[in-house]
Order: sequence, then C-alpha cells, then structure tokens
Amino acid sequence: HHNLLAAFLVGLLPLAFLAWPAGAAHRRSKDRLWIAAASVVAVAAVVASRSLGGLAALGALALFILPSLRSSRQRVGLAGVLGGLAVLAGGRLLAIGRGLDTSAHARLGYLEAGWQGWLERPLVGWGPGASAWTLGLHLRADPEVRPPGQVVADLHSLPAGILYELGLLGVLGFLGLCGGILAALSRSARAGRRPSPALASAGAWLTIGTVSGLLMSVPALAVGMATTLGVALAARRGRRATADSLPVRRRLPSSLQRFTFAVGTTALALALGLWQAPRDLAHLLAGETLEPQKLQRAVELDPDMPLYRFRVATRGPSDSQASSEAAEAALGLAPLWLTAGLDPTLDRASRIEALRRACTLDPLGAMGPWHLAWLVDDGETATASAARALLLEPRLLASPRWVAEDRVDAASRAAAPDLAAAVERVEGLLSIEEGWRAAFVERAEEVALLRASDRTAAEHDRKMARLVLSTDEVEALSMSLHAFRRPAVPIVLTEVEVDLALAQVID
Repeated sequence: HHNLLAAFLVGLLPLAFLAWPAGAAHRRSKDRLWIAAASVVAVAAVVASRSLGGLAALGALALFILPSLRSSRQRVGLAGVLGGLAVLAGGRLLAIGRGLDTSAHARLGYLEAGWQGWLERPLVGWGPGASAWTLGLHLRADPEVRPPGQVVADLHSLPAGILYELGLLGVLGFLGLCGGILAALSRSARAGRRPSPALASAGAWLTIGTVSGLLMSVPALAVGMATTLGVALAARRGRRATADSLPVRRRLPSSLQRFTFAVGTTALALALGLWQAPRDLAHLLAGETLEPQKLQRAVELDPDMPLYRFRVATRGPSDSQASSEAAEAALGLAPLWLTAGLDPTLDRASRIEALRRACTLDPLGAMGPWHLAWLVDDGETATASAARALLLEPRLLASPRWVAEDRVDAASRAAAPDLAAAVERVEGLLSIEEGWRAAFVERAEEVALLRASDRTAAEHDRKMARLVLSTDEVEALSMSLHAFRRPAVPIVLTEVEVDLALAQVID
C-alpha cells in the first residue's frame, strides 16, 4: 500500500541523519556516500508511490531537520527539496481544493462517519479495533467512491481512529504518552544527545497518520517507529555511553533484583502466551480453508472471532445459528447480515430483519433488497424492495422468478412483488437521470415482449446464466483481510438465475 510504504520509509529516514558523520570526520568518511544514496533512494520511492501523505511527511521531516543544519548550503538544498515537494503535490492539492479528488472525498465521508459514531459513545468509544466491524453503521451511501459491497475497515486517519475507538479517555491517554516521549527527548537533550531526529520522525509519523489509520495495525510500522525513537534517544555525541558514565540508578541491579525481574517477566510472558495460544491455533486451523471440521474447531478455540462462524454458515444449513451469531458480533458488516438473511434455519422474522440490516449497511447492493422482496408478507413492501433491486441491478429483469409458476410456493404469491409496478416505481424516481430511466423502461418492455412470445418454447431451449455475489475474490480488497486480519478465502454469498437471452437484451 502506497501510504504504508511511504510511512515506513519516511519514519526511518532520520536514522540516516543520525549516522551522518560530524565534525572533522565529515570530509574523510566514506560512509556519507552510502548514507546520501540511501536517503535519495528512499525519497525517490516515496515520490514514486504517489502518496500525498508521504509527500506531506517528507515536508514535515525537512522542516524538523532544517533548524539543526549549520551549513547554509545544506539549508538551501533542503529548501529546494521542500519546493520540489510542493510542486509535486500542487496538482493534487488543487484537485482537492476544487472537490475533484475522489480519495479526499472518500476520506471526508469516513471522517463524517467517525464523528457520528463518536457522538454516540463519546467517553470510551467503540473499543480497540472496532472500526472495521462497526464503521458501516455510520457510513452514508456514496456511489462515487464506495462501490457496492465494499467494507471500510478504518477511518483512514490515526487521530480520528483513536477518538472513535477509545473516546475521550483514550485520547487523553494518547496525549499522555506523547507527553512522556517529549519529556524523554528533553532529558536526552540535556544529556548532550541529539533529539532532533526523534522529533522529526515523530512529526513525520503524525503527519502521515492523519491520512492513514493503519500505522499501529501493521507490525513493520510499529517496529519502525519504536526503532527510530529508541535509536534517536540513545544516540550520543562524541563518545559511547558506558556503564560508568550512566547515573547510579541505571546500573545493573543486584542478583536478587535480577532474579525477581526474570521471574516476573517470564511469568507474564507465559500467561500472555497461554491466553493467546488458542486464538493462534484457531488462526492456523481456519486460515485459508473452508473445511467444516476445522472451522468448527476454530469457533470453539476463538468464539469471539465472527469470521469463523460466518464461514461455517456459508457451508450450508446449520443448527447452531452461526450466521446470526456472526452478524450480531460484527454489527456493521453487510455480507454477514446478508448470509443470515439467507439462512433457512432461522425463522422468517429474523431473516427479514437481517436482510433489512444488509440493505441499510450496503445501500448500493442489489442482492439484499432482491431477496427481501420475495420474503416479506406485505405486497407493497415487496414491490418497493424489488424496484430498488432492479434500480441497482437491471439484469434482474431477466430472472424467471417473475413468472408466477416459478415462484417459491402458492402461499407467497399474494405477497410477491409485481414486476410492472416495480418498473413503474423506478420510472417515477425523479432523482435518477431521465435518459437512464427511459432506457430502463425500454429494456423492461422488450424483456416483457420476449418473455410473452417465448412462453410456448421448450424448457430445454432456455439457456440460463447466474448473477453471483461473492466476497474475498480479490485478496487486496477482501473483507477477511481488512475487517478480520485473516487470509482471504473466496466465498459465494448468493446467486440468482437469469435468462441469458433476456439478460443480453438488458446489457
């Protein structure tokens, strides 16, 4: 991911500044060539990534380093770098200012959803890591930037994510942590060390963190941050620190203290390992498989992970109500609610409620309202849901289910949606572009004529196709990866048969 690559490179760049030879050794050192080359390659990689956050972080890094430079030539060179970064980012910033940048438009929508969610739980937030499972409850439909079925796993902003997940108390704790780091940097400065690289690194992390919420979710970035800050805090000018030069309170503890420390840390590590072991085992069992036995065992080992129950539910009918339990555990994920709505082991009312939630969470998806139209008891509601499904997926006009004899059973025919009424509803939607509505009505009339003329055709002459809704087909965009941090396993959620000849007319 371009933002994560940029964050990793920019966060580690201050190490090159620390290693740059100073004083008389500057002219004689051969290392400066390697350091300069590494820095240039890293900056070039950030520029090539086309990450606006990365360019902003480079600018913040340069601003932090600029005051510590003694040579006017170095300052002029760094100012030139800042000017080049401004030129590179100028076109993108202009597009953002004019409202033409879809990425910025999407991020504003995510921030709005985070703000609405925080207002519901301002003090303690929704819980650590809850963004992926709950953000869908607050997102607005936006066909320009959020395609049907897309799972938004984070707010794309670290400060906003902290506020949403941890609330005001978490924000205060975060500010306290930042204050502790600044205090340590201040002590480092008084001890004759060089804190400016650490400050520069922290500034760069914070800058790119405003446009990416994954900084603390990717281990490489967290390790990079700790490494940069640790090396910067430990660096000394002139000579290395020795045991004799350290304050007395920092000398090695006595044998008893060392023994107590070793026992305590070992016990803590064992306790944490035993607590985490079942979850890791479940991850190994259900990582990239759909075998029912392994999935069921994973559910037993890690009952708090909704993904395993969801995969169990997609394998077929189950008496354990795995589909509803998975959906209730991850409230904001539409695919889980859709699966619950299609689960024949649940009662009719539960399935209807699950499908309604799927429609709310995925307002641009057609399969939720389509299945809801054939399940509800009220004919008016059924027709309205069918009209919404046709609006989102016109090829559903070619479904043989519109023909009375193809409906599920006699009892449901009275409440089944009326095709003509559904088409009329779509035609009356003034918010939809007039040309599109006219084309839709024209295709619907052609399909109706072809269907009427083909009623006497032999059944075997019909060629059927399938409209398939699946998840995790593209690993980089998968629900499993972004919402659950697990490997993607392609799963077909639902499929609808359509008459191929009629579907080609609609296309």
